[in-house]
Amino acid sequence: MDFVLLENHSVYSLCEGTAFMSELAAHAKARGEEFLAICDTNGFYGIVRFLQECLQQGLKPIIGARLRNASFNGILVARNMKGYAQMCSLITGIHQSDTFNLKGEILRKPAKNYFVITQDREVLAKQRGGVFAEINVLRKDYGADRSYAKRLGVQAVFISPVYFLKKEDHHLHLLLKAIAQNVKLSCVPPGEIETRYAYPRSREEIASGYASLGDALRNTMLIARKSQFDFPLGTPIFPKFCDNSFERLKALCYENLEKRYPRVTPPVLRRLEKELDIIERKGFADYFLVVQDFVKHSPYTCGRGSAAAALVSYLLFITHVDPLRHNLFFERFLNEERPDPPDIDVDFPWDTRDLILDYIFRRYSKKNSAMVSNHITFSSRSSVREVAKVYGVPEHEIASVTRNIGYYYDRTSDEFQEYAKHSERSPLFTRVFQDAVEVHGRPRHLSVHCGGVVITPRPIYYYIPVEKALKGVNIIQLEKDQAEDFGFVKIDVLGNRSLAVVRDCLELIEKHYGEKIRYEEFNPLNDRSTIDMLRKGDTIGVFYVESPAMRQLQKKTGHGDYEHLVIHSSIIRPAANIYIREYVERLRGKPWEPLLPEMGEILKDSYGIMCYQEDITRIALEVAGMPLGEADEIRKVILRKNKIRRKLELKDKFYEGLWRKRVPEEIIERIWEMIESFSGYSFRKPHSASFALLSFKCCYLKAHYPAEFMGAVLKNQGGYYSPLAYISEARRMGLRVELPDINVSRQEYFGQGNTISMGFMQIKNLSLEIVRRLVEERERRGHYEGLIDFMERTGAELTDTVILIKAGCFRNVERYNQPQLLFMAKNFRHRGEKRDEDMLCDLTRYSRRVTPPPMRDIRREQKLRIEQELFGFIASVHPMEYYRRFIDDPQVIPARELERHVGRTVKVAGILVTAKTVLTRNAELMQFISFEDETAIFETIFFPRVYKKYALRLSHQAPYVLTGRVGAEFEVISLNVFSIEMVRCRTDAARQAIDTVRG
Repeated sequence: MDFVLLENHSVYSLCEGTAFMSELAAHAKARGEEFLAICDTNGFYGIVRFLQECLQQGLKPIIGARLRNASFNGILVARNMKGYAQMCSLITGIHQSDTFNLKGEILRKPAKNYFVITQDREVLAKQRGGVFAEINVLRKDYGADRSYAKRLGVQAVFISPVYFLKKEDHHLHLLLKAIAQNVKLSCVPPGEIETRYAYPRSREEIASGYASLGDALRNTMLIARKSQFDFPLGTPIFPKFCDNSFERLKALCYENLEKRYPRVTPPVLRRLEKELDIIERKGFADYFLVVQDFVKHSPYTCGRGSAAAALVSYLLFITHVDPLRHNLFFERFLNEERPDPPDIDVDFPWDTRDLILDYIFRRYSKKNSAMVSNHITFSSRSSVREVAKVYGVPEHEIASVTRNIGYYYDRTSDEFQEYAKHSERSPLFTRVFQDAVEVHGRPRHLSVHCGGVVITPRPIYYYIPVEKALKGVNIIQLEKDQAEDFGFVKIDVLGNRSLAVVRDCLELIEKHYGEKIRYEEFNPLNDRSTIDMLRKGDTIGVFYVESPAMRQLQKKTGHGDYEHLVIHSSIIRPAANIYIREYVERLRGKPWEPLLPEMGEILKDSYGIMCYQEDITRIALEVAGMPLGEADEIRKVILRKNKIRRKLELKDKFYEGLWRKRVPEEIIERIWEMIESFSGYSFRKPHSASFALLSFKCCYLKAHYPAEFMGAVLKNQGGYYSPLAYISEARRMGLRVELPDINVSRQEYFGQGNTISMGFMQIKNLSLEIVRRLVEERERRGHYEGLIDFMERTGAELTDTVILIKAGCFRNVERYNQPQLLFMAKNFRHRGEKRDEDMLCDLTRYSRRVTPPPMRDIRREQKLRIEQELFGFIASVHPMEYYRRFIDDPQVIPARELERHVGRTVKVAGILVTAKTVLTRNAELMQFISFEDETAIFETIFFPRVYKKYALRLSHQAPYVLTGRVGAEFEVISLNVFSIEMVRCRTDAARQAIDTVRG
């Protein structure tokens, strides 16, 4: 008997289903199925993956979902696109309101465009048309459901839910349910768990076991055949901006020509006419206009993505890199054969980005605009943590195990078992790690994408269900890759702290020196001081080039010009280490030949090394002879880990194209290896060019206005390094860093001249209200004369006053020490609280004359401990200035002297600044760690053996003596660490201080 299993749950039935879409489709194909139904709970989170897998396996898709809330529980199956859209609307209602009357909505209209399969007796009794009684054979009383359906004259449908593909996967289902409910395995309510038979049993077993349900089985085929329709996957979805959008776009471009080009040359006009011609024929004018519409609301932007190659983007002030001057070719990103619009990502200052999003949601309505979601999956760390919790492992033991587990491993790796073998934990953890491998990589919940926005001509829930994120914005159920494959045109509206740094710095420059620098005209690409700073890698605080890897690359190449910085911004990708070394050698004069003559012209600017995404497309197109569509598709699938099957198909075509040209196998493999180095992420040249321009602007400001720049970096926080690292860098630059001062400081950090003033923002537990009152009162009536004057004028609470005293904020207006100031503050409040309203004496004036008794000041160690507690770090001096007194070894050298000891084994002391863990070719863990002392920041290497022995003991800001061999690669110094030892302090107070630092 022919039948179809209509209720198949995938991993997108979050924390219920266990099978990935690819596994469901492959299993159905292996069974010889004609149809495959998807029926995830309250969602179409994986609809694109489902349709793609069905197409790949030659299966006919059935689009269904189990809709469940307080009012209704049942399966809906779409009969056409209108039915799918109605289902999306119903699912949206479920997620938008806990009180959504799902049953009422289903009863309100006849079920013409979708089938309803349910056990709900009211729906079965009242609804007519496409309604079927659900006969769930995994329920013990399914016979009663069938009898009731017969009495009503409602047709029955056979349902045997599938939540896992193998019987033994029931344990994984149970794990996921326990994790979702945050309970131990033994505490999951039995009614919440599917039976052990919720897997696809054989056709023979079902046919023989349920022969009496012949009509219900046949009805599954009836539903399957009537649920076939074309799903227009991939058709671009975008609204009209205005009726005459192309003419509007053209007019804007010509209006802005002279703003961008004081002398408009024929090449500029020809390029503009060519771009506009393609945009008109492709119908992308609305896309450019929508982006321009919200970009114009901010004077500080960084447009990037492939559209940065377009002159139209430059003229609309979406981007700021001149595509003609820097040879950015428009044809690579927008041409006749490419159906989708070019990518446009726009950065805004991080603290105004939400204002731009609010404008978009108002301008295009919240029904027609939403953010893309992230599908948060179980990482290696969270999978171990959550599995351990459901096994009842104590929290302290979980923390001790998980704190040093990396976030990312391949799903099939044995890292969990290897870690378990060597962790010397309880035997229970062997099972925990085994189960964690199975949980790992499965989606758990949604979050908001960092910036992806979609705008649609009709309400979004016509296309895909919409949920509300915790921060209150609407998000679609698809993550970015599925959203793009579906047809949504994603525009990334991103927050960028460096744009806020540039903005704040330019405002201070005008305020302090009267110099007005217009951001959109600010292009310091020929400034020698900036180029020299980039060449030396002195770029801590500078956008995108402050990481240790980028600073070292700048030093190794010795090139700080814009053209090379564009290359470096793209080549510094995770999988390209061997090519980076080769690039540096060729840049420094090593002779080279292209792998093929045709590649020489394509890669001449990067010395034969593939740097940009479009290099993949050009080589596939021009060298392997592939069609443009497939050539560009290679670029896309290399970047996506979930496109492995398609990548292998395109790889075969790439090889075939080169075989036809009689290219040797070894050369083809070397070319393909270079293409594979783009796996994970990489940039297009226009994207890198936009990043490099912002880097240049930041570096110019650091070179010429160091205090204002570093103050703005500290104000905006969130850079690659901690505040302490930026303060240390400022001091190495010769700047003074002043601790918070009651008469100088503001809420935020700021710089002027050669001084950076620490902001009150750095003081923990200080109320924002007192900072607001403090600054307003100071601006209104002038500086505070002392502690009592401050307390009188602001009415500060004692708690805030004590914090300000301990932070040293009164050091420049009071002659008394900290204990005396604390006495005065408490005495002032004590007298004030006992004031009688009828008393004629002025106790405030009396308290002003109170002199505290002689009191011994606290020791230096105690002051440093207080700094650590209040600021999060020792701030008055570099921590190593203090800790060095406890280092007795005369062989310990300052970090700035390392370059004099290349090839020798030395000892150097420092505190940990930042670390990066990587996997070697042998899948062993190692680390690159940056340390610093008061003289310099220095880079170290912890190879696997040393990493295993020492790395897990390291803490940020704690002092260490490191022993290792000084190496130099292209004159760039690093320390190959052999051993480490924590600096031991000898006084009790000092031990307390360092314990605080370690904590």
